[in-house]
Amino acid sequence: MRNTSFELIGRGRFADAEKLLDLAEKDYPRGLVQRVAAVQRGLIAMRRGKIDEALAALDRGIEGKVSLLHRAQAQIQATNARGIRAFLRASIGDRKGARADIEAVRGSPDALPQALARAALAEAI
Repeated sequence: MRNTSFELIGRGRFADAEKLLDLAEKDYPRGLVQRVAAVQRGLIAMRRGKIDEALAALDRGIEGKVSLLHRAQAQIQATNARGIRAFLRASIGDRKGARADIEAVRGSPDALPQALARAALAEAI
């Protein structure tokens, strides 16, 4: 699900990605799938220019609860969401919020290159 929906987002096929996310969220109403879906919904909203909707989805992706079994993957997802949120916050002039996310990404041992790149972009903005 998450790879296919992410690929669809990259191709601009947002409605198709949302259908997959709807199914995944229905089948897995808790945990890691919900976090991944929230982050991907944040990306879709961002690409549509719906900043408030994107920020709300990313907040869910950062704050969601997960089991101990999925904690490591969930932390990676949350750090990625913070990188995206830092960029969005910087874009709308929320310097304090962007700075908090930038510092969280840079301080995380789980930060992937794309999260670090988004944090750098947010800082440049």
